[in-house]
Amino acid sequence: MALIYTVIGVLIAIGVIYNAARIQLSERIHELATLRVLGFRRAEVGFVLVGEMMLLTFIALPLGWVLGYNFAQGMVAAISTDVVQMPFAISRRTFALASVVVVIAALLAVLLVLRRLNRVDLVRALKARD
Repeated sequence: MALIYTVIGVLIAIGVIYNAARIQLSERIHELATLRVLGFRRAEVGFVLVGEMMLLTFIALPLGWVLGYNFAQGMVAAISTDVVQMPFAISRRTFALASVVVVIAALLAVLLVLRRLNRVDLVRALKARD
């Protein structure tokens, strides 16, 4: 069950971060293309996108810990009855593993969007009007 929950969590994390990165790319394509025309290398322009998404991921981790802890505690309380008692046990290792999984999922999602950024036609991106 833990493996299934982990896979579902990874898929949700990839989906959310990938969608956020694609939206960010589509909103900022003009600015990123301008940086490329001004002489920035692909890696430098990509770092702007990747760096911002990874920073947001690291900022969101503590909030996820708190919300996840409270959600798990609520689920255990809801499932436990007079007949069946489910123990509530979350260790630091659980938080560490969840954080590593989310960071790896975020990195994979952002790298997929980075591939898309590297394929952008600079002329078309600069001609496009908002």
